[in-house]
Amino acid sequence: MDNKKRLVRSRSGLRVVSLDEECTSPFELKEPFWVPDDESPCCTKCQAKFDFLTRRHHCRRCGNVFCSHCCEQKVPLPRMCFVDPVRVCAECRDVTKKENDFYDKHLKILLAGASFILDVESGSGMQVPIACCLSKDHQAVLLEGGSAWQHEPIPLTNIISLRVVGSTGSPGPNSVMGSVIRYLDFKKDEMELRLCVIEGPNRKQSVTWINALQKASPLNVS
Repeated sequence: MDNKKRLVRSRSGLRVVSLDEECTSPFELKEPFWVPDDESPCCTKCQAKFDFLTRRHHCRRCGNVFCSHCCEQKVPLPRMCFVDPVRVCAECRDVTKKENDFYDKHLKILLAGASFILDVESGSGMQVPIACCLSKDHQAVLLEGGSAWQHEPIPLTNIISLRVVGSTGSPGPNSVMGSVIRYLDFKKDEMELRLCVIEGPNRKQSVTWINALQKASPLNVS
């Protein structure tokens, strides 16, 4: 079933939010509590006192109060699902720009997916071709291996660690051979998934998919 969304207006601006809380992206941030005006006699950053000329402005990401100089830029904030760019302080601006790079580049790579060889049991020699991609609601890594092998989706919030496995030699994209994903299954038992990069024309796509999943880890909010 498709994830239905609605347009809502908050004090910070227009947002597009999911009607189903269970389908909310784990990358999404809730709007912060706004520090009341009467508790902010001066700017959080430069300490300028507020008066008729020096007005208060709330950062839409952190909720703190700043003067116009310290909170003058407007940037897209997809993690809070805003339709238009919103006002943020300098510190939140820098963090948001890095996160937007993930949304603009790495998230698209994860959704597109990539092909790997699954090392079903390390050392057994049993290997299965598998396709990995991020679900449309960003909730889980989906794995499809054909009729011979099936695997339950891995919720992003259940991933404990992701380790890149490289070949001997200089580090870099060309040395990536695969990754080891440690996660908790539905019984909360710790499991391990070993993905091997396939040599060939789709190798670059597989390597960038692994790198994108690494980028997703710090953004993942449990």
